[in-house]
Amino acid sequence: MPLSAGSRLSVVAENSLPDGAPVPVYDPAAGANTMAALCLLSADTPETVLHDFRTLVDALPRVLPRDDSMEARS
Repeated sequence: MPLSAGSRLSVVAENSLPDGAPVPVYDPAAGANTMAALCLLSADTPETVLHDFRTLVDALPRVLPRDDSMEARS
């Protein structure tokens, strides 16, 4: 999922779980306490940020591992 030329995606380490750490189950009431990472996306124009953000979000179902137990609940 390439970003646009000049765009940069970076992980904020102090607000992210270390690689390999289990990700907590998402709880909307817990906010940032249930996230795996905080990432910053920067680009040359606001339109490019929006384009790259949509590209990243659209790619999530393909790149994240599936949890078959979640499918049984839906």
